[in-house]
Amino acid sequence: FDIVDEMVKARMPPVGNEDSWQGTNEQLDEAGQLAVVMWKTGDQHEKALRLLDRVLGALLLRTSPTAQSVLTHKANRAGLLKDIGEVEQARRLYEEEVLPGQIDTLGESHVKTLLSKMNYAILVRANHPDRAGKLLDEAIVGFTVELGESHVHTLQARQGLAGLHKQKGEYIVARSVYEEVVAQQERHMELGPQHTETIRSKANLATVLRMLGDNDASKRVWEEVVAAKSQQLGAGHPSTLRAKYNLSMVLKRLGDWNGAFELRKEA
Repeated sequence: FDIVDEMVKARMPPVGNEDSWQGTNEQLDEAGQLAVVMWKTGDQHEKALRLLDRVLGALLLRTSPTAQSVLTHKANRAGLLKDIGEVEQARRLYEEEVLPGQIDTLGESHVKTLLSKMNYAILVRANHPDRAGKLLDEAIVGFTVELGESHVHTLQARQGLAGLHKQKGEYIVARSVYEEVVAQQERHMELGPQHTETIRSKANLATVLRMLGDNDASKRVWEEVVAAKSQQLGAGHPSTLRAKYNLSMVLKRLGDWNGAFELRKEA
């Protein structure tokens, strides 16, 4: 990330000199995009959050709080807060600033508004399932109209809806949606069988299959998840170990005590 740091430095005002800085809003937007790169591709969440805060602070000295660039960076900030476990801060940011601003300036059906609705719905679905379901339905319809039924965002929203059904114990419906989403993700040019989103959907599908008592199918899917995570993250990565533990639980149900024991030793 040394190169990214240099790129950020070239686009940001020195700390304390924001008022007199002669750079452009485009440079600040580029710095905000680099913060997203730090967040999405590396273990630099806190650093990315600090950079987003600096970008927003500098932008707000020269533009409106409802300017599109400001709302975009705020939406990214809310997503980052969610990922580092600051759920309440993320919820307030979506509710009080991001969604009202995007709905007012872009409209209910704009792709950026739909993305925020989807992310907010996934954030609050545990405590507000009805509200989350309504927003996810709106996001799915909107993405399908604007982007198509096989677009990445449409599949993400459907994945979120499947998670809501799973949370509510509606396992048959959840299984159906997850199976459809996985099939589309595996065929998708931008995703494919080994993509993180596809593996996440498979892990959720495997859990639902176990809850429905279809242990043979659950075993097959968990084996695919373990293989993919081992290749991408390493055999000892915490996410891989969690997948191995879940597979061991299914093996135990199937009476494969030796297989379950060996995986438990690894996990």
